[in-house]
Amino acid sequence: MIKRLLTGSKNALKGVGFFLGAVLLQMVGYKSALLILAGGLLLVLIVTFLLLPHELGKSKNKPKFT
Repeated sequence: MIKRLLTGSKNALKGVGFFLGAVLLQMVGYKSALLILAGGLLLVLIVTFLLLPHELGKSKNKPKFT
């Protein structure tokens, strides 16, 4: 479901990111804006790590080597 939501909206998400960055620069300054954006990325990384299935990337069948 999430994939369908985000499909085709890459440029819109980039635009939101640029807008958010510009607003943060204006309101809190350069260093604080960087820290806020980095904190947001860290939060997304943690949530993604927690929500992804743990068996992702593991093979279900072992290949036979001869």
